[in-house]
Amino acid sequence: MPLDCRDVSTVSYDPATDSLAVRLACAVAAVRGVEPTRLPPLADVLDPEPLERLLASAATDPPAEVSVRFQYAGLVVRVTADRIFLLDCDAAGC
Repeated sequence: MPLDCRDVSTVSYDPATDSLAVRLACAVAAVRGVEPTRLPPLADVLDPEPLERLLASAATDPPAEVSVRFQYAGLVVRVTADRIFLLDCDAAGC
């Protein structure tokens, strides 16, 4: 992670019961101070279904170290098997 990024939110989720797309939209909306319906569709950035399958396959005991990073709604998002990290980076860091 670039040094000029800061963690603005970390959200836990359970891939067995939670929708990654819904949890992500709610977390980003909370950071941005908007309703989730005001955000661009996640599908404009990536297809959430294969991402959910990849991360669910990593939810083993102990969890496999899988991490996916992408930009969404002006934030850098990093997701793992059970966490969503939202990072705020300035233009030089992203």
